[in-house]
Amino acid sequence: MTERANGGTSADDGVLLRVSGLKTHFFTADGVVRAVDGIDFVIKRGQTMGLVGESGCGKSVTSLSIMRLIAPPGKVVEGEITLDGANLLDLTEEQMYEVRGNHVSMIFQEPMTSLNPVFTIGDQISEAVLVHQKVSKEIAKKRAIEALGLVGIPQPQQRYDAYPHELSGGMRQRVMIAMALSCSPRVLIADEPTTALDVTIQAQILELMKDLRDKTQMALLLITHDLGVVAEMCDEVAVMYAGQIVEQADVFALFREPKHPYTQGLLASIPTLASDTDERLNVIQGTVPNLLRLPAGCRFAARCPHVMDICREREPDLIDVEAGRRVRCHLYSPAATAGMATGVAS
Repeated sequence: MTERANGGTSADDGVLLRVSGLKTHFFTADGVVRAVDGIDFVIKRGQTMGLVGESGCGKSVTSLSIMRLIAPPGKVVEGEITLDGANLLDLTEEQMYEVRGNHVSMIFQEPMTSLNPVFTIGDQISEAVLVHQKVSKEIAKKRAIEALGLVGIPQPQQRYDAYPHELSGGMRQRVMIAMALSCSPRVLIADEPTTALDVTIQAQILELMKDLRDKTQMALLLITHDLGVVAEMCDEVAVMYAGQIVEQADVFALFREPKHPYTQGLLASIPTLASDTDERLNVIQGTVPNLLRLPAGCRFAARCPHVMDICREREPDLIDVEAGRRVRCHLYSPAATAGMATGVAS
């Protein structure tokens, strides 16, 4: 590991993780799947970045790319992933092994499939500490029990010897968080951390993650399709569609005034307490394009209610529309102004 990744200070004020021009493609017999196709974002200390979008838009592939866990036929083909200024893509596998868990940890979607059913939860957390921290078994056990207590598991010394099947879904998710935090990482990636949990347990897990973020000042990348979770947890939001970020903004600005037609459609589809119970929910017509055969121009054009000729001809750039806000849409580019003036919108 380089000096910066081991605790040095980045040149960027407060920035812990920077993803720049990331492209992750899968080389299949049918062609190249551009699962992540040129995305950029930064996360600062103590900040939560939400990565949202429909299933298949590239959210989980982004997280696995950061962890360098993309398996063949997938490959990161371009870009940089820098932690405190050190490019993780330049590290050897041995160096990256030191980064995972120690500096960047990940909570996966389904805790029951992530935990080994034949080992106690204490053994599994202790193993993570032993592998990454090179401490004695006694210290590893002590840290595991401390981690279980930190995430709100009652009687952590007794729970240390429990097996995964003896715990509820919410408790297993807390164990996964404890395991991820056992080595005090500076960046935590949470991939759909509340999937399949009931709303009461979901609220508890989210509150726990907020408290831990505030106490440790870690950076949190939260991957979800649930915009309610985004509103509750995030400082910044990046909306993904077909492998690209189509809008990025402060969470309050995004919910107050979504710019991209896709973001507008997502927010319009959320029911509210003021909604008429007889009124049908908004639906985004069409489907996400096949990543093997992406259309020319804007990837959202076939589903967009504001589509113009230029949308079908030229792919829009992700442009700054105001301070701290970026949108990938011709509606906000100078090139579209002339087209709208001549009435080419369909």
